[in-house]
Amino acid sequence: MALTDIAVRNAKPKDKPYKKYDVDGLYIVIRGDAKTWRFKYYMTGKERHVTFSPRFPELSVRNARLKAAEARELIAQGIDPADKKQKDKRMALRSLTGTFSCVMEDWYSGWSRKVTLSTLNQMRSVIDNHLIPKIGTRPVAGIEPPDFLEVLRNIETNAGQDQAHRARRVCESVMYHAIGLGFATRNPVLDIKKMLTPIRNEHYLSVVTPKEFGEILYKLWEYTDLQKNGWPHGPTPFVAYALRALPYLALRPGEVRNMKWDWIKEETLIIPPAQMKMKKEFHVPLSRQVLEILKEIKPLTGNSDYVFSGRTGKVMASGSINSGLIQAGIGDQTKAHGFRASFRTLTVEELDADWQVVERCLAHTPPGALADTYDRAQFLSKRRVLMQNWADYIDESRKNAAR
Repeated sequence: MALTDIAVRNAKPKDKPYKKYDVDGLYIVIRGDAKTWRFKYYMTGKERHVTFSPRFPELSVRNARLKAAEARELIAQGIDPADKKQKDKRMALRSLTGTFSCVMEDWYSGWSRKVTLSTLNQMRSVIDNHLIPKIGTRPVAGIEPPDFLEVLRNIETNAGQDQAHRARRVCESVMYHAIGLGFATRNPVLDIKKMLTPIRNEHYLSVVTPKEFGEILYKLWEYTDLQKNGWPHGPTPFVAYALRALPYLALRPGEVRNMKWDWIKEETLIIPPAQMKMKKEFHVPLSRQVLEILKEIKPLTGNSDYVFSGRTGKVMASGSINSGLIQAGIGDQTKAHGFRASFRTLTVEELDADWQVVERCLAHTPPGALADTYDRAQFLSKRRVLMQNWADYIDESRKNAAR
């Protein structure tokens, strides 16, 4: 049965990559959030496959069929489409000017197929916002260690240590790629590798005492009160809603930022394996408070894929949530990931929750002989009760802090 754009858009990721077939050898591979077009054909009696770029939805069903038709014309002329693609790529590499931008894009095209969507978004943000504007047009052979250091220290000052170290890793990889392509003979990034401020291991700074927890929640809710502190004097609505959802959900910040509307099924959030650290589908019971947040933000982002999409319609920048905590005046007490530690401690100590249920709420597999049983059942009904009790505890804690 021929594919349609709607059918491909609605195709959900599974535990393993799988294929959906169109017509005449064209098919699409669904691997996590990536949907890649491929074409099967035969040359000299042997089965061959060629990949079409870009991925869906940038390359629609109609345009993928046009590329398949072009490939069939090549086959009719005795030309192997896969061999021609590789030859064209080699010719394109020879025509590169050797600028950082060109080499980076060639490196990125290969690297991006190997990583999760969350990592991809983080690195793309670093590249587009910090590296390309500064050194994109410069030939890689002429970029010296002090040049890289100046760029990276500027990122460190304006975007934080995490972003600076991400940028350094990108620069190092791009320069190794440049050496392989023959545009450079050494990697200058190695010379300044230890000159950035080391990232302190803060074990996800968090608050685990009831009184302090209520106080930071009160400050967070004051900061995210859009009637008092609306944009441009306070956070954007997208960041404000994400900051309020974060403690309720007890998810990793990347899972909150990348949350999509089509992951929400009635009162449950179903996160696909590709987005999870352990590469397993994860179900999150949604409390009344989270459902109310979703109801309020729906008119703003309902036409976007992402729940907290921002003004561009794309996924929220990786540093937005922690930056919001700093602006709220609690960045020295907790990080975004720290709310998971708060949940883990306070649900057990204050709500007398079963620690095994708590661990499953955090997408941790409990140790012991019954781990597989817990993993299958996921304690969903007990987790739903706990997530609602936790949400009520959050509300009570911040209201007590306001008195």
